[in-house]
Amino acid sequence: MTTTNLQMPAEYKAKWIAALRSGEYKQGRGKMYNKEDDSYCCLGVLQKVLDGDKQIGCGYPTLEWSRTKNMSQFHSFHINPANSAQYLSTYHRLAIKNDFPGENFLSIADRIDTNVEGV
Repeated sequence: MTTTNLQMPAEYKAKWIAALRSGEYKQGRGKMYNKEDDSYCCLGVLQKVLDGDKQIGCGYPTLEWSRTKNMSQFHSFHINPANSAQYLSTYHRLAIKNDFPGENFLSIADRIDTNVEGV
């Protein structure tokens, strides 16, 4: 995942990375939060640590929510180098890392730490 020039408030970045590395959250696939097994996607962890809310069944944070957190650029679309016809937002790319290759939260936290600037 290359997220050059991607920024988020430094406090949010620190909370998100700490939560992903904490071991407190069971990693799930396909949903931000799955109440059946109390598991989270990496994006569900973000919303939980910032709001305390669980967005059940939804795949990505809404644009409205992102705007309230000054993170609407996470909805911006970028060309996927593997397939120039396919456009992916940062949220989509993180969800894909979480769901399909099945990267663990520690690896995803490292990607965020390296590729997202806290401002």
